[in-house]
Amino acid sequence: MSELERGGDGSSSTLRFVTPPGWPAPDEDWTAGHQGWQPRRGWTPVEGLPPAPDGWRFWEPNPSVWSRLTDRARRRAHVSAVIALVALVIGSILTVHGLLDPAARGSAFVAYPVVALAGVLGLIRYPFVLVQITRTTAASAVEGATPEMHRRDRAAWEHYLADFEQAHTAEAGAPDDRPLDYEDFADAKERAAWGQSPTTPVRAHAAHASGPEFTSLRREPLAIVAGALGAVGLIGLLALVVVLGRSLLPGGDPAAAGTVGFSVADTTASDLTGLSCSSDIGCWTFRVTLDEACDGRATALVEFAESESGAPTDQQKFPLTGLDETNSAVLIVPAGVDSPDYASVESVSCS
Repeated sequence: MSELERGGDGSSSTLRFVTPPGWPAPDEDWTAGHQGWQPRRGWTPVEGLPPAPDGWRFWEPNPSVWSRLTDRARRRAHVSAVIALVALVIGSILTVHGLLDPAARGSAFVAYPVVALAGVLGLIRYPFVLVQITRTTAASAVEGATPEMHRRDRAAWEHYLADFEQAHTAEAGAPDDRPLDYEDFADAKERAAWGQSPTTPVRAHAAHASGPEFTSLRREPLAIVAGALGAVGLIGLLALVVVLGRSLLPGGDPAAAGTVGFSVADTTASDLTGLSCSSDIGCWTFRVTLDEACDGRATALVEFAESESGAPTDQQKFPLTGLDETNSAVLIVPAGVDSPDYASVESVSCS
């Protein structure tokens, strides 16, 4: 569309009128007073003009005014989206790291997926925020159009009356010459807006209105990409929770294939007869009894923590050998230089 077809710019108006092919351009007063007005199908401002093509979009943002009204809100939305993306990336990395390396888990581990989720929701919300900014700005222009039209008409009419009175003051005995009343003046002004004199002027308050047509999501392609990324992140996060389950909580770990029930008791002096500790620092000892016989290799998963009720900081697997006829065996866990103070048997698997 050439610039000659973009009539009714209205430099002070939020929206500008996009003139269909073959139409004259309305003046700025008409544009300001009819913001967002959608003519009924087949309507023309002047008799004999071709109707607007089907699907014609009559309004578009007036760049200079639109930018001034929306730039600040859009910048805030962009910054929020960037923060959301950073939260998603960092939260996801820390969550996966904690799942793969239990030693990296701490008391803040449960917050990592929450941070990722906040980022996901922020990205999904982003395109809708941009569309809402557009809709709110356009709605404000539309709602203010009729009051603005009457304000301009009233100001022009009062100026007309003053000129009329001044012009007729010295004309004593002039024929029955009276000024136009407000409605007639406004209708004449409406006709003059198109540089023509159509026989039936169309006022905004009597016209069909459905609002501007440039507020859909499809006009925010970058935001759609961000929203799609957020949706994918949400699906991934939900899948992570479903697949890994209890691993998202401190001390949790998904049940491994071959896991068997067990109980743990303190060892006695007789339990340790003939056994030795391979560490100079010391060992933890446990009497582990399985709920059922293990015909294969039994392995115990041991978790370490800084306190008895603290979150686990490490996990290690140890073979559970020497099971007797009661499916019981003594597990000896050597301590290292940097070992935490507490250890516990988390699970036993049989493979």
